[in-house]
Amino acid sequence: MTGASDPDAATARWLRQRALDEIKFSILGYVITLRDNADKRKELLQQESVFLHDYAPQLQASLHREIDLLGQRPVPKEFEQLLRLLRGTEQLRGVMEQRRSEMETETARLGAYISDLYTAAYLITGYDARNDTGVGSGSA
Repeated sequence: MTGASDPDAATARWLRQRALDEIKFSILGYVITLRDNADKRKELLQQESVFLHDYAPQLQASLHREIDLLGQRPVPKEFEQLLRLLRGTEQLRGVMEQRRSEMETETARLGAYISDLYTAAYLITGYDARNDTGVGSGSA
């Protein structure tokens, strides 16, 4: 009887290990997908930051032109339009500064999140994708 149970136990262990491997690689797939999505989001934030950085001087120049035009004593109708433009420009600049601050915070959070995802992938596989090393790879 014990001889019959040994193959059954080995088969059960093999099936259990196979199920665990499937779960492990499924989780790894999710981790990699999350990491890729976070990397893409971080890249988009960097592009948005560059855009805001490039656009800010143009906004400042427009604001100075508006101030210069106000100083030239325009007719009352133009004066009101220029004042609305000036207020709108100031509001836009404030929104841009707020967005820049939000982006810096989000970029820092994404960096930590991405690092955690790399760690999770390492714990699952033993392979450190950041350093291109793995457990038992012979690298120290």
